[in-house]
Amino acid sequence: MGHKQSQNLRLLVAELIKQELDHAKIRALADSTGVAYAEDPLDLMTRVLHSIDKLSQRQKVKTKSVPVPPLHKRKTDETNP
Repeated sequence: MGHKQSQNLRLLVAELIKQELDHAKIRALADSTGVAYAEDPLDLMTRVLHSIDKLSQRQKVKTKSVPVPPLHKRKTDETNP
């Protein structure tokens, strides 16, 4: 869901920055991403960007790596028989 939602949020941003807004398409994209639709494009853009930020933060937490100790501090079979 994360990738598809991210993709739809980006499409929604692209629609919101166009000169001629397609409100039906914008409403459909907002519905598909879970972002509450707003008639005001600036209000909707704020909501979309906030959603992108939250999604990005969740993805960072999921992919957090475990630190690996430097080689000289690792216990190996040679140093610890």
